[in-house]
Amino acid sequence: MGDWSTAFPWIIAAIGWGATHLFSEARERRKEVRSQLDKCLNRLAKLEEAARDFHSSPTFDPKKSASIVSEIDRLERVLTRISAIRIDALVPSIIFHKRSITLENFDQSTFKQVSPSCELLSDINAATMDFEDEIEAQYRLAYPSTFPYFRMRRLEIRRPPD
Repeated sequence: MGDWSTAFPWIIAAIGWGATHLFSEARERRKEVRSQLDKCLNRLAKLEEAARDFHSSPTFDPKKSASIVSEIDRLERVLTRISAIRIDALVPSIIFHKRSITLENFDQSTFKQVSPSCELLSDINAATMDFEDEIEAQYRLAYPSTFPYFRMRRLEIRRPPD
């Protein structure tokens, strides 16, 4: 019985250390992912502003057009690098957002300056907000606001084919 009573505090200390380490690591990952998402959301807001500026310009600007397309692709690539984001779940939002910016009034031959209150700019704003909401939903799935503040992912063991 003496061995058990001396080992018990060490066992409790080891379990406590393990739990503290697990939650500290989870908190650090959460902060890192939040920082990455905030940068993406900032880029998304700047992209919306660039699209508004492009469509509101008096003339078609090929440099702005190319820059917008490039930034859309870059934003998608950056999102794929964030571990908490399932990019496949964001694909509909990505497509809808890209189309809201580039489907209408994005070709030099049909370009017309639009007014600040036009439907095209409203659609771009709505698509951007929907995209932001989807990104935030992905974050909440990975890092819920209730204890334990993260989700354990299932470990998938892949077996070689027979």
